[in-house]
Amino acid sequence: AARRLDPRVRDYTKMVGAAYGTTAEALVTVLIVLYVFGACWGYLVLLSDTLGPLVRKVAPAVDESLVRILLQCGSTAVCIGLCSLRSINTLKYSSALAVAAVLTTVVMLVRNYAAHPCTAGDCATAAGP
Repeated sequence: AARRLDPRVRDYTKMVGAAYGTTAEALVTVLIVLYVFGACWGYLVLLSDTLGPLVRKVAPAVDESLVRILLQCGSTAVCIGLCSLRSINTLKYSSALAVAAVLTTVVMLVRNYAAHPCTAGDCATAAGP
């Protein structure tokens, strides 16, 4: 509907810009970038938390914080490589792998919670007295 009113509207930020002006468009663009950056950072932390115990089993002498840093940097390098592709069509081959990775992560988190349920005072995120 917004595109019929203004043919320049091609995405959400342009729609906000057409409705509220360029300042609102810039603000929404910044908010979207921050939201996406936070989501990506969360996935990198989740990945390092998930793969960290596996790496520590293979190399127990390596410090835990070093393992996290290396996993996050390695994952970031992979993400930068995927973001640097010339065509998004190249990602069609990795989409099945991405879906499998997300499903594996969900299954692992549910399995871990079922095996080790959080009790009051037992978890790091539990509220204190």
